[in-house]
Formats: sequence, C-alpha cells, structure tokens
Amino acid sequence: IQYANGDVFAGRFVAGVRTGPGRFTGPSMSYQGDWADDFMHGQGTLVCGQNRFEGTFVRGLFSQGVHTSCYG
Repeated sequence: IQYANGDVFAGRFVAGVRTGPGRFTGPSMSYQGDWADDFMHGQGTLVCGQNRFEGTFVRGLFSQGVHTSCYG
C-alpha cells in the first residue's frame, strides 16, 4: 500500500493494522521485519539515515541487537 505522503508498506494487515512480516519504506527510514498491532515488534532491521539497527524491537522501540552507524 502507498500512503498519501509517499510512504510504502508491503505486508499483511489484520483488522486494519500492520501484523506479521512486512517492509515499510519512507523518505528518511526503512524497516523490514515483524509487526504487531501496527508497531515494529519482533525481529527486524531499521535503517534511519546513517544508522542501522538490527535485532529485537518492542512496540516500536529498538530493544536489543546491533546498532551500526557511519562512525563504526
């Protein structure tokens, strides 16, 4: 689905919310991984600017894993 602002989500919706594996792409970030109740939740990879977060997300927040930036 492409949103009015140009963001794109490819994945599954249940009762109108993102659920299960999916990919979100926007102008400043992308996320590929698990979703639950419309949040990044479970295993995934978030790329935001020069930062990459790979690991576990809990209700939209990076919880545990590896953070890599352009500085190493």
